[in-house]
Amino acid sequence: MLEVSIGFILSAFLAGVLMFFAPCTFPLVPAFLAFISGVGKDISDVKVKKVIVKNAIAFCLGFSFIFIGFGVLAGYAGELVGSMQGWLSRIGGLIIILFGLMMLDIIKINKFLSSKSFSIPKIFTPGNTKSSALVGASFAFGWTPCVGPILASILFLASTQGSLLTGGFLLAIFSLGLSVPFILTAIFYDKIKDRFKKWASVTVFLMKIGGAFMVLFGGLLFFESYGILVEVGTRVFMFLNLDFIFEYL
Repeated sequence: MLEVSIGFILSAFLAGVLMFFAPCTFPLVPAFLAFISGVGKDISDVKVKKVIVKNAIAFCLGFSFIFIGFGVLAGYAGELVGSMQGWLSRIGGLIIILFGLMMLDIIKINKFLSSKSFSIPKIFTPGNTKSSALVGASFAFGWTPCVGPILASILFLASTQGSLLTGGFLLAIFSLGLSVPFILTAIFYDKIKDRFKKWASVTVFLMKIGGAFMVLFGGLLFFESYGILVEVGTRVFMFLNLDFIFEYL
């Protein structure tokens, strides 16, 4: 049985969703959808849409595999420190607060805030399922620095759990949070593609909200106030009629 707070699960999922809407992730989504659909194809065609969805899932599985691997390594690092888990939680909390302040533009560290583009290697074939999965994995390794604070925060959270299993599980939830909006976008892209540029401006506002959430979460982690996370997470899951998940945790 996994020993992980339902609040941590909810936080990991929301972090994944936030990563999708990051200012230097969201604008890249059309380029990746163009690649997984096959350049020059009519995305409104039913057969092509099936290919897009299938390849979008493969893309998500690609980056999920890498992120879960990161989570396992973070959990293993937490196991190594053992008795120092309390200090690890406090250090992780402070770092998450720092990252949150960066996202709020209160603190600026150029190394993390510099933006880089991600180019798809020419060896991959557009519209191919295997290539889509490999591009997803490559994307995880070459993720733009501006989303580094979000990923790093979840990895710190995974390390505080002191277990390979829980570390991998939290990053799986994080990957799910990132995958759901990507796959939904792939399904409805032919209907929303013209609005994509307009929506991109909203991502800055969402990052501010995410930054505030990270400052709050980092504070709870620093003071080891997990009870609040458990209570909030439980209420949210019960509201969504997902409380049956508690039986498996």
